Amino acid sequence: MLAGPWRRFRATRGATRELLTLALSLLLGLLVAPAVVYGVGHKVLGDYAHGGYVSLMGDVLRALAAGALPFWLLILGPYAAVWVWRLWRWSWQSR
Repeated sequence: MLAGPWRRFRATRGATRELLTLALSLLLGLLVAPAVVYGVGHKVLGDYAHGGYVSLMGDVLRALAAGALPFWLLILGPYAAVWVWRLWRWSWQSR
């Protein structure tokens, strides 16, 4: 199912590949990171003060539109993880 798109992604190089990586990371950060925050917060702290998951997503989107740094760091987390992985891999390959 994902083998074809994965092969096409792996075949890209340069700026195209980096933009695809950024786009996929942002999509993952926007869809998965708030869900994880909600799930863990709900389990540890209880109900979200402003409602449920949809309310949290609304608050996240409003905060992103306002330029709130913590929310942008949350959304950019997967892209940062890609760079940490690349640096780790590079450090092992350069030995």
